[in-house]
Amino acid sequence: MKKIIFCAVVFILAGLQVSAQTIKINKHFGKVSKEEVQMTTYQLDTAASALVLYEKQDVVLDLTATGEFILTRDVHMRIKVLKEDGIEWGNFEFMKYSASNVRETVTGIEVDTYNISENGIERVKMSRDYIYDEQVSESWRKVSFYAQDVRVGSVIEVKYKVTSDMFWDFDDLVFQKSIPVNLSEAEVRIPGMFTFNKKLRGSHDVGYETDMESRMLGAYQYGVGVDKFRSVDIPAFKYEKFVYHHDQFFLAVTYDIRSLSVPPSTYQEFSVTWDDVDESYRNADLMTRFRSNCHFKDEVALIAEDLPDAERIAEAVRIVKSHVEWNGRYTVSPEPLAQVIKSGAGTNADINCLIAGCMKEMGYEANLIMLKARTSGHLLDFQPERFPYDTFVVGVVGKDGKEYYLDGGSWYGYLNVLPPNFLVPNARMIRNNGPGQWVDLTRLSRNSTIMNVSANLTDDMRISGEAVAKYTGNPSTSKKTDYMGFEDEDEFIADMESDYHIDIEDISFSEMKDYSASSSINWTFTKDVGYGGQYVYISPFLTRFHAKDSFQELTRQCPVDFPYPYNVTYMFTFMIPEGYQLDGMPENRSYMFEPLGATVRCIYALRGNSLQVVFNYSQTKMFCEAVHYEDLRTFWQYLAQIYEETVVLKKM
Repeated sequence: MKKIIFCAVVFILAGLQVSAQTIKINKHFGKVSKEEVQMTTYQLDTAASALVLYEKQDVVLDLTATGEFILTRDVHMRIKVLKEDGIEWGNFEFMKYSASNVRETVTGIEVDTYNISENGIERVKMSRDYIYDEQVSESWRKVSFYAQDVRVGSVIEVKYKVTSDMFWDFDDLVFQKSIPVNLSEAEVRIPGMFTFNKKLRGSHDVGYETDMESRMLGAYQYGVGVDKFRSVDIPAFKYEKFVYHHDQFFLAVTYDIRSLSVPPSTYQEFSVTWDDVDESYRNADLMTRFRSNCHFKDEVALIAEDLPDAERIAEAVRIVKSHVEWNGRYTVSPEPLAQVIKSGAGTNADINCLIAGCMKEMGYEANLIMLKARTSGHLLDFQPERFPYDTFVVGVVGKDGKEYYLDGGSWYGYLNVLPPNFLVPNARMIRNNGPGQWVDLTRLSRNSTIMNVSANLTDDMRISGEAVAKYTGNPSTSKKTDYMGFEDEDEFIADMESDYHIDIEDISFSEMKDYSASSSINWTFTKDVGYGGQYVYISPFLTRFHAKDSFQELTRQCPVDFPYPYNVTYMFTFMIPEGYQLDGMPENRSYMFEPLGATVRCIYALRGNSLQVVFNYSQTKMFCEAVHYEDLRTFWQYLAQIYEETVVLKKM
């Protein structure tokens, strides 16, 4: 439910005069033609796995007989399955809000599947047994339903109605999908007593026109504004790498209700300030549970008081995590904490509240840091939203004033090492008293990989050497997660041998299972070299720190979003054996790519019979606009060349 403030209606097109859709269809529910069922490909996108033949959204904000406002959305969609991958479009799932004071309901669900049979077109109606409505948190329910007898060639038709007490909170009108859309229409009816802004986003044409209707409620007459939208032949949205939230780039219209005015005396502002939003969370159950007392007083009391703040805080986190295991879910609403402890598992919100209680017991100030995850889109500090957040982390102020941020969701994180999805520039600190403030979570930790390799050439024409790799911050979290994802250590080692193209002879691990900021791996190895005649060809890099195929596409429509800023230092020392001389080595390289704040240097130096290679990469920014994509590809190709260069030895 996104809100993007825009002070004018932005629609380039005048009227609904958008060209006719490629496939002519009857818009009425149940009027599926034989041609639709028989079609086997979509001429505008022959690779499409499915096609939305038609979609209609009717959104109405209106008065009930009791004088209350209610928001309804009627959805009708017809989908053609063209390939095996398209069968999943027969599965429907969405979330609805359900609380004591406001709620959403879903009614009128009908799903029909059309297939060609010996007797012509066969229509299969979905049984009510295929509709599921389950509670997933205190405030949210998940509704899911599934079309029956779906196969390649099927046409699926669905309709349902969503009714909401939250009349001020419009879902976006989304016209674009990950599959092409033949025709999409929408009508929005809002009483004239409301003022609102709307904005179009995306790059495809949308036809638009507006009109007024007259309504009566008893003796009260009022006008209703009618907005009509129509778009045809909408291409499938192309998903790209390095994008956390694709939905914000889809073709869509956003509505933002601003105020309600009913003469002579009623006026209500729906726009909010961030102070208003802070107050709503400050008064919620969330804050009560976040401020609750410590549930592990006896164990916390045993933490030595003369330890540095970071160690004391980390030890308290370990205590909580020893009692409550993360269940893999991120939420904004913690459950009753005694119940969580009893079950032995909880969401990150549950664990964070338990950690906050320990901080309070230890005399630290713990603050609620609300955030909208990167996978949910951008949170704009100049655009207040009523329900902007996905979850929260804990901000702890040390005795010396230093700030630490932590999340109970992952064992492999640490103080100031948050999941990449949480590294947002605009998180909101909500204090128990006093105004909230913005917090930048993007540069809390040093994210680095340091690898030292020393090697020599063996008599059987192989490289033999030792490597030590130390990972700090998010690279450590990533390496630990990878390590723990294997069935056993032997599988991890085998995967490492495959990736590095080496044979590992001996290996040791440090801190791979610990709640800590870093981890390391030390191993000895042998590796093949290229040789022919008098020459030996040696690649100094055991591994790439940048994937070669990250940016193969020639063009891009979305900005590039990297997980986090990071640094890489790689050092390779090679002893040239007796009887050989250096015949050639790559030139030293240095390059800067300003849009990413990235620099790379690779220096080759020969000192006596010791060849030293030092590679440094530093990236300070996480975001690169699509306008710089061509230059980014050039930069990535430059990096690829560094990894592919070789040192040449000649036998004397």
